[in-house]
Order: sequence, then structure tokens, then C-alpha cells
Amino acid sequence: MKTKGLIGVLVIYWIMRLSLLSPLPATWDEVDFVLGVVEYDLLKMQPHFPGYPFFILGGMVMSYIIESPEWALLLFIQILCISTIVPQYKMASLFLSKEKSWLLTVAVQTLAYPTLMMSLPMSEGAAISILWWYIWFLFKALEENNRQAVVWSIVLYSILLGTRLSYIPFGIGLIYLFYRRYIENKSISELAFYGLIACISQLVWVTALIANVGSIKSFLDVATGFTSGHFQDWGGAVSADTNIVIRFLWYVFHNIIWNGLFSTSLILAGVSLVAFIFVRKRKPFLIGPAVLLFVALYSCYFLWGFFAQNIDKPRHILPLIVLGVFGLHVLLLKFGTKRMTTILVFQLVLQGIIGIGQLVENKNSKPAVYQVANTLEKKDVPTLLYTWEETRVFEYIDVTFEHKRVFTYSQFLQDSKRYPNHDIYVTNAVINGFEQQGVTQLDLQFERIEHFSSFSLRDPIYSEITLYQLKEKRGDDS
Repeated sequence: MKTKGLIGVLVIYWIMRLSLLSPLPATWDEVDFVLGVVEYDLLKMQPHFPGYPFFILGGMVMSYIIESPEWALLLFIQILCISTIVPQYKMASLFLSKEKSWLLTVAVQTLAYPTLMMSLPMSEGAAISILWWYIWFLFKALEENNRQAVVWSIVLYSILLGTRLSYIPFGIGLIYLFYRRYIENKSISELAFYGLIACISQLVWVTALIANVGSIKSFLDVATGFTSGHFQDWGGAVSADTNIVIRFLWYVFHNIIWNGLFSTSLILAGVSLVAFIFVRKRKPFLIGPAVLLFVALYSCYFLWGFFAQNIDKPRHILPLIVLGVFGLHVLLLKFGTKRMTTILVFQLVLQGIIGIGQLVENKNSKPAVYQVANTLEKKDVPTLLYTWEETRVFEYIDVTFEHKRVFTYSQFLQDSKRYPNHDIYVTNAVINGFEQQGVTQLDLQFERIEHFSSFSLRDPIYSEITLYQLKEKRGDDS
């Protein structure tokens, strides 16, 4: 496929992609971000720590153009995503011909799973876009010995962390860059200058957060509380009782390969694997500073994602998908046969079709939490729903029925007694929580009422919600 044809495919794909956006906050985090555009308040979890100030700032700027905070965030993300065409093409050009560089750029742009994730009002889409620019300037600084590129790399890393703090492992790129600069120039004063810029650029957004919460003490309290919860309680990081083998298999084969690379499509998996048959090494691949940098970036985030992120949410592996596909396609296009290139074009088209199909499904499929809300709002009797994280969405859409977030079984028993005239419901997430606390025979207390399903690839946690009703009020001796 010629360059003009590839650019045409990219234009058509983006037109379709933009026309299928659906700004419907359906998770706790999405609501946090949208509320942050309306009123930025870290103490109210609008959004939650670490605040994502540059992401929310982008949404606020866009809100001057369009009133809807959901659309403001989405359009900001799409503008950033489109801009990544530039660094992706320039990075590919370091290794490939012009035509193959465009093929690689289109291949990365049309990846199905990232396309879906970047159509949500979440910080990942913005962070991935900034990451591409950051890596490109790292490449530029290494390849051209360009001091301006070094400064831009430092500034972009600050913007990256102020957009999504969990991308902190990519700081290994700056460490490697500083090491290379010192090896070449032997200048301590130069490193000190860069270090000063790095500190100042990070303090810009950290100081803004401190100002928002009122004091350094408040900021540290919020930060400590969030960090403790993330790494010890609800964050899904590795703990003492984690089965490392099972976690690794799930992380690699389910999250990275099945969800991320193949977007749960057997056809796409088959076509992708066939491409490797037509790879043959024609000449040695020069392992220069840029290649070492790329490997270091990928490896550090791979380990971080495995040990410190919640593997129940595959979206955390997005950097591994886009960077992995980029690196893999460089090798395939550099060492593959012409037939393999044809297969990659077919794979590109298939990714695009699947990606657009997922956007259509996301647009047409009402999230399960909204289905629950619609069902309970039709009740003509007083209704109380006990939830886990779903309550954040119910608050946002301002449902008419009462709802509460419950943490323990004993809390539920005590609180539910206060509503003798209400029909009392709980979600399956609450039931699961009670079971984890050691409560048994819940089937004797709760009756299964209805099950709600929505697009699981969009949100694997709350795409399936089952509603249970309390059979009878229980006394104080329960």
C-alpha cells in the first residue's frame, strides 16, 4: 500500500472514530474525572489523588468550547491522540523507509483495544499521547545530541506525571539520557542544570495540588491514604498472599496478549501469528542507544504493571500494547518478506474493523450500572440499594431511589434496620464482599432478582451486575 493510500486510510479511520464517541461515565474513575472538570477539588475526590491536574486542565480548557464536561475531556483526548501521528512516524523513520514508517504509524493508530480505551473520559488516552511525544524527544536527544530535546524531555515527563502518575517508571528514560549525556560531555554542571529543570517542572503541578487541598500536611495525608490503599487494600498490587505464577500468566496472556493485542478476537490472533512465519533475518539489527532506551522503557513499565497495578483492569497495560506493537512491527517490517508485509496490511485493516465495531458496541450498549438505575427508578415503592463502587455513578446521574455504599456485613445489618418500609437491594459486588468477610448462607437472606450485562471489554469489573433483594428484615440478634 502506497503512502497516500495509508494516509487516506488513517483519515477515514479517524473520521469514523470521532463520529462514534460516546461520553457516558460508567465507572468511579470516569465520574471522578468528569466532576473534576466541573469543580476541581482533591478532597472531594474530583478527581481522586493524585489529581491528574494536566488532564483535568485540558478538559477545563475544552469546556470553554463545549459545555459538556464529558465531551470536553473526550475531545481533549482525541486531539492529543491525533497529534501522536507525528512522533510515531518520526520514530519509525529512524528504522524504516518512508512507506513502511507510514504503515507502522497507521498500524499503531488503528489498534482496536487502545482505540476503545481512548474513547473513554479517562486519563489513559491523554497519558499515552504525551508518552509518545516524551519518547520521541528522548530519541531526538540521544540521536542528535540536542540540548533543547533534553529540556523538552524533562518538561514532557513532568506533564506525563501530572496527567497520570502511574507512568512514573518511564522516568528510566531520563536517567538513561542523563547517563549518556554525562558519558559524552563529562559535565557535572550540565547535569545539575537538567536536574534543576526537572525539579522545577515537577513542582509546578505538585504545588498546584498542595494549593488545592490547602496545606502540605493535607496533601501528605491524602497522598499517604491513597498510596496505602493502592498498595495494600484495593489497588490490586502484589501482596503476601498473591500467587505469582497465576498472576503472571493472567497478566501476560489474558491482559497483554488476549485483551490488548488481539482485543479478544480469534481471527486477529490467527492473522497476527501467521505474520511471524514470513520473518527472516536479512542483516544485523544495530542495537544503538535508541533501541536500548526503548527496551529499558518497556521493561520498567512491564515490571511496574505486574507488581504494582491492578491486573483486574487490563487498561493499565496500554503502554505495553502500543509500545510493544511499535517495536514488534519495526522488526517485522525490517526483516520480513513482502508477503509478510501484505499480511500486516490485512492485520491493520482487521484491527481497524474490530476497533470501529467496538466503538459501535460501546455507543449502543448502555452500561450495566445505568440499566440497574433504570430498573430501580421504575419501582413505585420506597427503594434502597446497597452498592460497592457503583454508588459513585448513581450519585452522578442523580437517581431518584436511595443508595448507599456499604463496606461490611455488620454495617449493612445495622443500617438496613433503619428502613423497615423499604425494599432493600444489594449488588453482586456487595454479596462478594460479604462472602470474602466470611459470611455464609447468604442465599437464605437474599433473593436473586435480575442480571444486567454490558460491554465487558469496556469495563470488565462492572459490566455484569446482579441485583439481589433482602428477603426479610432481620432482628438485632442476626
